[in-house]
Amino acid sequence: MEEILLNIISRYKKGVSKSSILKILEKENIDNLLKKLELEKKIFCNSNGKYVLFPNDLFVGEVLCSHKGNRYVLLNGRKYYIKKEDLSTARDYDLVVYKPDFILENAVVLKVLLRKNDVIVCEVVKNNKKATLVPFNTSTNIRISVNEEELLNYIDGDIVSFKITNEGFLDVVKGSVISKIGNKSDPNIEQISVANNHGFSTVYSDKYLLELSKVKMEVDESDLIGRVDLRDKEIFTIDSSTTKDMDDAVSLEMLDNGNYLLGVHIADVAHYLKDCKEIYNEAYSRGTSLYLIDSVIPMLHRSISNGICSLNPGVSRLTRSVFIELDKSGNIVDYKIEKTVIKSKMKMTYEDVNKIFDGEIIPDYIEHQSTLNKMHLLSLILTKRRINEGYLEFASNDIKVIEEDGNPVEFKRVEQGISENLIEQFMVLANEVVATHINYMSLPFIYRVHERPDEIKLENTIHMLNQLGHRIRIINDLDNQQVLQQVLRKLSGKEEFPIL
Repeated sequence: MEEILLNIISRYKKGVSKSSILKILEKENIDNLLKKLELEKKIFCNSNGKYVLFPNDLFVGEVLCSHKGNRYVLLNGRKYYIKKEDLSTARDYDLVVYKPDFILENAVVLKVLLRKNDVIVCEVVKNNKKATLVPFNTSTNIRISVNEEELLNYIDGDIVSFKITNEGFLDVVKGSVISKIGNKSDPNIEQISVANNHGFSTVYSDKYLLELSKVKMEVDESDLIGRVDLRDKEIFTIDSSTTKDMDDAVSLEMLDNGNYLLGVHIADVAHYLKDCKEIYNEAYSRGTSLYLIDSVIPMLHRSISNGICSLNPGVSRLTRSVFIELDKSGNIVDYKIEKTVIKSKMKMTYEDVNKIFDGEIIPDYIEHQSTLNKMHLLSLILTKRRINEGYLEFASNDIKVIEEDGNPVEFKRVEQGISENLIEQFMVLANEVVATHINYMSLPFIYRVHERPDEIKLENTIHMLNQLGHRIRIINDLDNQQVLQQVLRKLSGKEEFPIL
């Protein structure tokens, strides 16, 4: 069918309409195939609604946004910036057809092929009894067409989510109002609108809530079949003091042979989502939880993420556990991956554990202090091993926003302490073990890696460093991580290290 379509379209230099194609093919519906071929840059539907073979001077790409708020597309590694008036109705991450200007290095969006997010937050504006919708809290210049009857029950300043239903060559977007979010006078409405503009709704469908009502919120005996019972083991969580959903816990034992047995225990979320299509699809569409300044919109409903799938102290929780045996040099000797049930002995905080490592005595932690000290020692061993393997340590750039009455008043850099590094080392190790295990089973797996540096970028960087007075030799062996490690180490004592 693809070959037939392409052959038909190639015969008409000025293009051919869909109705003509349908007459030739005598088929009722080829919309999906036409869409597929356009996404594959084989054909192009022009502003006259005629299909032609994809023009050589047009390209398909995602609309991206710089940290300064400027939109651009990437073509062969170069950025082509898009003026606000040339965006058409495209938004961030939409897949678009664009025409680049190779001399001025800018681009014009011709049409939207595929929307990344078809929901936009809007403000209801009522002037002289006429109601319109205007995009709220966003830099987009999209104009919205909506049936005024839909806005009869809203007042001026109401904030609503609007579902876009059209694509293509557009001056305005069409669609309908999904729900009311609040009013622009409400506290934190900006945060809520940002979340909704990125697909994080706080409203759940009736189907979702029906599925949620059937999820068991307590562990019963039937859940324990085939699981290793670890409820008597010394297992605890270490998280931020503000964390409500503890999804990982740790344990550590010393074996008779002098080796460490590290346990990393992860909430077994999948156990609860086997028959939950709506909950799964909603989580999949979000991809992650959304962390706002002073709140979280979870990937899963709070009753799951903060309830049955949170490793709260003193209650039974289903987990997947990775047990890793390590020798005194931090080398992996053996590992096991098990379905388990645990009962966390304590919810620890990074802040308190860091105080303990600084020599402070906290009564509630005394019975676990010996294990914490052993964990600290193991984390130091793992850090040393990673450094020997060429681990690249970059300056942290995490920022915490300090608020008063809902308004940001100060920005503070988040300093990583011993306990944060300890948990990071253990989690990375567990991920490595699971990745190795899955690779051994010949299954596909996502890895997070630092790719080989771009030769030109690195050369330019070293040239700039030398101009700033830092004597750095040209790096010829780009595959040797130790070389880059030495450069970072040489710069680490400088005041401007975070920038470098």
